[in-house]
Amino acid sequence: GSPLRGAELLALDERHGFAHALRRGLMRVATPFVLVAQHDRSFVRPVEVSHVLDVMETANAHTICTTSGRVNYVGFPTTTTLSHGSYVASKYGLAVEPVTRDVPDPKVDGSNPGRGHSTNEEQRPSTLRLLPLVQFYDSMHVASTRWYLSRVFGRSRYVNLPRGGFIEDTLGQHMLRTIREECAGPRASDADAVARAHAAFGTFVYQDDSEETKCGHIDGHDVLTVHGSCRKYGFGYSHTSEERWRE
Repeated sequence: GSPLRGAELLALDERHGFAHALRRGLMRVATPFVLVAQHDRSFVRPVEVSHVLDVMETANAHTICTTSGRVNYVGFPTTTTLSHGSYVASKYGLAVEPVTRDVPDPKVDGSNPGRGHSTNEEQRPSTLRLLPLVQFYDSMHVASTRWYLSRVFGRSRYVNLPRGGFIEDTLGQHMLRTIREECAGPRASDADAVARAHAAFGTFVYQDDSEETKCGHIDGHDVLTVHGSCRKYGFGYSHTSEERWRE
């Protein structure tokens, strides 16, 4: 059936901007995690998202949203975030180093079976590498629904988000400013100090050994092959119409 089975298209009666349109949608989400995908972004290479969710579920167990050290958000690398570590080091002097999280054993009733991928243990990594993201990006990511509704939009929010804007323009800059203030001077080059300042946010970017982007921007300049597929994509794809969402 369709991966969009049970989806609902929410039509807003006026312009909200990305941040508050997302908030309206999140209020109807019934799952503990949410995949945020902008209309002009798409995966360009396969990613086993279930591994990321398993790590997030384990890391966040028995915690509340204001707890430091959670994995609240995992973004998938774009041309911007692929070099996030070197970018923040050269521009802001901040040292960030990836962290390694254990991937738990697959659950019998988990999301892996029936997805067209083998659940063979040889294909399931034992660890997942995540790089601290010192500023929020709106691009393709998975996140804790509860964290979004509490810390991004709720009473315990990090910062007020203006109507009509993007989250990255406000929260992203708040994160960067907070971390830079807490890591002023020689502390900026101390990856442990940066990690401690970043722990309150729990935002990361997914990394693997391929060092390739996992999602990209869709626009009218994308070049099609003679077979009608897009050269940007590293896998076959097909459009799922709204009529098939209930299949």
